[in-house]
Order: sequence, then structure tokens, then C-alpha cells
Amino acid sequence: MEKSLLKQRLLELKYNNFQDLDVDELLPLMNAMLKYIGDTDPDLRDTLIYSSFSSLILEGRYSNENLRKLLVTSVSNDYLFYGIGRRQDDSVFKRSFSTLIIALILHVNIQKNFLSLVDMEEVADRLINYLEKEVDVRGLVDEKGWAHSIAHVADAMDELVNQKLLLESYRKKVMQTIINKMCYDDDYYLFEENERMVVPVISILRQGTNQFLLIEGIRQIAEDLREKYSSDEKSCLIYRYNFKQFLQSLYFHLEAIDLCEDIRREVKKALKVINQPYYAIT
Repeated sequence: MEKSLLKQRLLELKYNNFQDLDVDELLPLMNAMLKYIGDTDPDLRDTLIYSSFSSLILEGRYSNENLRKLLVTSVSNDYLFYGIGRRQDDSVFKRSFSTLIIALILHVNIQKNFLSLVDMEEVADRLINYLEKEVDVRGLVDEKGWAHSIAHVADAMDELVNQKLLLESYRKKVMQTIINKMCYDDDYYLFEENERMVVPVISILRQGTNQFLLIEGIRQIAEDLREKYSSDEKSCLIYRYNFKQFLQSLYFHLEAIDLCEDIRREVKKALKVINQPYYAIT
């Protein structure tokens, strides 16, 4: 289906709340939407394709088997890893919106349990690897809409860590990967990626994962930032900014829900260490 025809059809379907969508059209429509999921037209990509996937997946219009196939496609090299490593490149839209499809399917799986342990581990490995490798962290792109790769993968990570079959070891891997990514030093997180990344961290803590990994990570990074305070390297300043934003988001989220007092104390100590030169503390 050509782009113009797909856009027109999705507009018609949305207007009628998908009531006139025949079962025989489900898979061809899914394939057509996948073809353009990374299109630079924000109305097509975000307003129509993503919102249509969201409606059809959450309303149970696809079979479990079709959802599994869609998941396999979404985590593949042609989607989640399409153009990985490129900066300021339109390929980010395909990667970023693939993570949103993954998040939707994982959300449905929490109720339906159609994914196996092997499926879960494959998805976890792919998402962790993707988060480690993503370098295009732009948020809102002029004329092309949201890229927001880090925020979108945070949504997928949150659905992942809430899966019943996911092993504790994977939750720890996700936690460590998030901590590392919040130390990113190549570009600033300017569109509240820190807030979105805190959400899966909170979910991991709610699952009862040992807090030591997070506490020790915060301590080590705070000390590293204290030692690098006088550096004039741009990368050090970006690293400092990004991690401080993450710590502040983590603290106030935990404070709002009155959770993990030990971690809150550690975050306050870490911010004091990082900002020590400003406070004239010896």
C-alpha cells in the first residue's frame, strides 16, 4: 500500500473507531504500517500509525501468534537496530517507534502470558543491547516530530521489568544499563528522558530487587563526577548534567510515593558530593 493510501485508510479507520476494519485487512494493514513506521511525516508515523497500532493491539484485534510475529519483527536488525550508531539521522524514527510497538506487546503479555521464557530473554537481550548502542538521543525534531529514542525505550523497559517470567538477573542488567545510559556524555537529554528512565527503575525496586546495585552505582558515579569537577571537557559537563538530572528525578519520584528511604538518602549525599565545590564544603 502506498503512503498516501495508507494515510487515507488510517484516517477513515480512526474516524469510525476501527469498526469497519475487516479481519482480512488486519495483516495487510499491519505490514503497511510497519513499512512506514519510521517515516519522517509525524502525522503518519505518530498520530496515525502508532496510535492505530496502540488501539488494535490493546483492544485485542491481533491473535497471540500475530503479536509474537510482530514482536520478532520489531526487535529485529531491520527495525530496532535499523541504522544503529548513526547520529542526526532519520533512521532513529524507525528504531524509536519500534520500541513503542515492543512496549505495547509486552503490556498485553502481562495479561495474556503468550510469550515464553525464551521469548522474554531474547527481547530483554535486544532491548538492553539497543539501549547501550543508541547514540541519537534527540527529542523533538523540527518538522519531523518526536524521535525521543531514550524515552521510548524507557517505556519498553518498564513493560519488560514487569513481566512475570523475567528473571531477577535481567532486572539487574536493566538497572545497570539504565544507570550507565544516564551517564551519557555525548549529548544532552533535554526532553525529560530522565523522568521516563526513572519509571522502570521504580518498577524494578517495587519488584523487590536488592537496592545495593543502585546505591553502589550512585556512589561510584558521584565520586567520579566530584573528581572531574574541574574538567573543561564538554563531555564531562554533559555527563554531569545528565546524571544530576537523573538523580533529581529519582529522588522526587521516590519522595512522591514514599519509597526506598535509603536510596533517597544516598541520592541526597551524591548530589552533595557532586556539588561540593559550589557549597564551599571541606
